[in-house]
Amino acid sequence: MITPSGLPNRVRVNSQWKFVVARVPRQSLLPFVPMLTDEVRIFDELSVPEKAMEAFLQQSVESEQEVSPGDSNTVDRMVLEMVGTVMRGRQGENLPQGSRHAALLDRVMLKIDKHSSDSQLDPSKLAREVGVSLRHLQAVFAQAETSVAGEIRRERARIARSTLQDSRFDDLSLEEVARGAGFGSSVSMRRALVDIYKLSPRELRIRQT
Repeated sequence: MITPSGLPNRVRVNSQWKFVVARVPRQSLLPFVPMLTDEVRIFDELSVPEKAMEAFLQQSVESEQEVSPGDSNTVDRMVLEMVGTVMRGRQGENLPQGSRHAALLDRVMLKIDKHSSDSQLDPSKLAREVGVSLRHLQAVFAQAETSVAGEIRRERARIARSTLQDSRFDDLSLEEVARGAGFGSSVSMRRALVDIYKLSPRELRIRQT
């Protein structure tokens, strides 16, 4: 079940249920899926990523092992990545099932996920790769209340944020992080991170500790 908190939504449960709740700030999910709705959505079956997330959350809740601040931050990042992936997987359902637009959106989002670190990736290149005009591709994304360039930028920002918050990459300069995420420069990376996460690269690195 996906439901926004703080809204007057009610769900009637007719049988015994057990809930494992993951509360994630809406702002934190926007880099993954900008088209969040304000309605309750219930799914009869879980996808493979959703089952994996459920098992991880269940184990985290039931574990009696003492958690250090560093481990807690790691778990928080992992949960955010999993929830973001699940939400992105469900976003295509906002379009009519089986529609050509939904299929095209899914194809392009997969390409963005796989190739956003390529600094040459842009809306025109994506349009050529999927065999449609740039105008048509932009119209499909506009229907989903987003843009091709915006999704590329969001995914690059997500990669940069993940790298900056991972202590294994502390030796990388900001320019190296930017190049690894697909940004043309550390300046463009900084702008994207501030726009999307309201935090600078240096602030994101500080928050890992």
